[in-house]
Amino acid sequence: MQHMKFHRSIFVFASVLTSGIISCNSNSVEKHAKVSDIGSLTKNVGIKLDIENFIDTSGKSIKIDFTKSDITIVDFWINECPPCNAEMSQFADLIKGKDKQISIISISVSGFQFWKQLFIDKGPRYFFLKTSVSNWQHVNLKSENDPAFKNLISTDRLTEITEKWNVTFFPSYFVVNKKGKILARPISAVEYIKTQL
Repeated sequence: MQHMKFHRSIFVFASVLTSGIISCNSNSVEKHAKVSDIGSLTKNVGIKLDIENFIDTSGKSIKIDFTKSDITIVDFWINECPPCNAEMSQFADLIKGKDKQISIISISVSGFQFWKQLFIDKGPRYFFLKTSVSNWQHVNLKSENDPAFKNLISTDRLTEITEKWNVTFFPSYFVVNKKGKILARPISAVEYIKTQL
């Protein structure tokens, strides 16, 4: 049974990763989402986003808190995703000083060791991760994958968010209220913020 589950996870991982690579070749967020994926964005609106098991860059388990701001944008992303990076590079300027109105929680699905390294490297590609904004939090989905396999993406957590939350492309956004209720799933967090604030 465990063997079958492993193969199923690898299949889902390969399918979503292939889709994600195709999706992430463009810097335009609107272009990266396929038309067939757009309809899935309304499936979870109105329910609570109950997802857990997060770690920070030190590997310490943490909880996310939606009560700090009126709305929180939950941002699922992966390292090698130009649309993810293009959007994230604009977040700090858009939300700085607006702690009561909006927060962003960027949740990486990338393998912990690969995600953590982005905060250590001094290169310009991920400069936005070094920006300190009080209402922008960075976390990683805690995985049960064997670190020895050095998975670029956490296959177990990718399967979870794909099946439970219809995350079929990156970046994928959820706008939630203080109780964690999903209010919207915009294609672009940047455009959503610009229209809401």
